[in-house]
Amino acid sequence: MEVVNVLLTDAGARYLWRHLAMAVEEAAEMAGVVIALLGVLTATPARWAEGRLTLSYDGGR
Repeated sequence: MEVVNVLLTDAGARYLWRHLAMAVEEAAEMAGVVIALLGVLTATPARWAEGRLTLSYDGGR
């Protein structure tokens, strides 16, 4: 996505289009982080038992 912004700049695109490209890029980065965190949290379920927080990994079983 950063390449798209550079190409828009080189082509002399208006400021609005470059800002839209940057907004899409940042949104995609944030979505990627959320997906990665959800994957980690799904693979390592947390349990609260006997006053202790326990993380476990079941290897996808």
